[in-house]
Order: sequence, then structure tokens, then C-alpha cells
Amino acid sequence: MNLSSFFSGLIVTILVSIGLYYLLIHFFPAFSYSDLNLIALLLFSVISLFVYYLAIKAAQSTNKYSFLNIVVMNLFIKVFASFLVVAIYVKLTNPEDKWYLIPFTMNYLIFTIFETYFLSKAAKVT
Repeated sequence: MNLSSFFSGLIVTILVSIGLYYLLIHFFPAFSYSDLNLIALLLFSVISLFVYYLAIKAAQSTNKYSFLNIVVMNLFIKVFASFLVVAIYVKLTNPEDKWYLIPFTMNYLIFTIFETYFLSKAAKVT
């Protein structure tokens, strides 16, 4: 997957995420945590960019396990970063309920689908 295809996919992913978020809060106003939603979009976009860069490097590597290492590393980074962001958010804002996790998890899943797609495209190159 070339850089322009990646950025096109990333933009579509962000737009889908924003659209689903506003659809969600239209039907369930209790899910209105736009600050955390923006943080999640930024976090997962940065992680996707980082993983894309590493996937391109792995495609050029002679190590046959480098691509698998990137996939596993991506999983750990996303999970750790997600826990860290949510913990900091809870500590700083002290939300009244647990509904803030719904939009955050939705973003996590949308970006995971996108990363799976572009990593599978990059894996075909290796």
C-alpha cells in the first residue's frame, strides 16, 4: 500500500469514526464525550501512522519475522496507550458514568479494522 492510499484510507477511517460518533450521540445523548473522542482519534491516527512506517520498513527487511513483530508490537502499543489515555482521562475529568468507554471503544475497533486492512495489504508485499 503506497502512502497516498494509506492517507486516503486514514481519512476515510477518521470520517467514518466521526460520523458514527455523531450518529451515536444523536440517538444516545449520554454518550457525548467529544473531548475523549477527539483524543482517541488523534491517538489512533498517530499509532496508525507509526505502524504504517514500521510496516514499510518490515517489507524491505530480510528478517522474515519482522512483520509479525510489528503486528504484535502494534497490539501491545494500542492496548497500553488505550489504558493509559482512559486512566488519565478518568483521573482528570472524573466522569459521572462509564458511558465514555463506548465511543472510545468504537474508535478502537474502527481503527483496528483499518490497521488490519492496511497491514494485510503490506503483508502481501513482503
